[in-house]
Amino acid sequence: MKHDAPPSLEEWRPLYEVMDRVKEAAPWEWMTETDVFGVLDPETGEPGFVSVMGQLGEHYALTLYLGAEGLYRFWEIQNAGPYLQPEMILNTPQIQASFENRNDVPAKDRDIIKQLGRKYRGQQAWPLFQNFTPGMVPWQLTAAEARFMHHALEQALDVAARYKEDAGLLDTDDDTKYLVRVPRQKNGRWQWHDELQKIPPPGPKEYHLLMDLHALAILEKARPTTARVDVDFFWTPAPVGERGERPYYPYTLFMVDPQSGMILGADTLIADPTPEDMWASVPKKVVQLLARTKTKPQAIRVLSPPLASFLEPVAQRIGCQINLVDTLPELEAAKNMMMGFLMR
Repeated sequence: MKHDAPPSLEEWRPLYEVMDRVKEAAPWEWMTETDVFGVLDPETGEPGFVSVMGQLGEHYALTLYLGAEGLYRFWEIQNAGPYLQPEMILNTPQIQASFENRNDVPAKDRDIIKQLGRKYRGQQAWPLFQNFTPGMVPWQLTAAEARFMHHALEQALDVAARYKEDAGLLDTDDDTKYLVRVPRQKNGRWQWHDELQKIPPPGPKEYHLLMDLHALAILEKARPTTARVDVDFFWTPAPVGERGERPYYPYTLFMVDPQSGMILGADTLIADPTPEDMWASVPKKVVQLLARTKTKPQAIRVLSPPLASFLEPVAQRIGCQINLVDTLPELEAAKNMMMGFLMR
């Protein structure tokens, strides 16, 4: 079976059955989102980290954050407070089992429910299973993800019942240690036990920056100016993609003249094949936009530290500065106008 093959009906069935038990147990009544524990995928040995959502009564779900990256992005979400942006959640690798209203369940999922002969009524009663992959629209699980989620839900019921009796069950002496449910196969069946495992933060990602050497040569030969340009690179809530395929959330690269407020250039990028590849292309795209206007600015102003670090090699080659600032009013005005158009 292909790793990305969709689940069969017989692989969907136990997921819906265990969700009935989750709904009846209602672990969100005594667990919070930050009562996190791990579950090892029996097929890959990779960990996922379970968070139980719903204590406030707004959204009932069990989320399985994938690997150390998913875990530590989860904590970034928790620490974001009022600065939390939708893309932080959407760009966190996870698979989620939630209870939704009927109208929020896609037709293809309702069709599976119908084929299984299951019936749900009422608010927040319909199970929904989704994969969140950075840069992409939430999507239906693969067969492998469905099997992992089934294991995770079973183990969540086990841990939640014990946590209800022992609130110290998930306590450790180290913020990087977690209770992890580990499987062993015996007589053809999985048997599970607790282990305390250290999960260090993931290491830095590697980026292989791309460059348009022809456009770069144009800029290097251009006459220096005293002009500044404002640049931003931001998530756009307007999915794009081919019909029948999983859509991407695009990112927009925006360049504005702060003196006039005029848009000097814009480009759309997607996380194809990965977000790292998308970010690696940003220096190339900025050089191309500057070369079209034959502008060698004295300074490029940006809002985000990541964008500043990606553009630093460009600045060094063309002899300009990168200024990290708190606000770019003219760029924000142009950006808000574009976002308003997209939302319409």
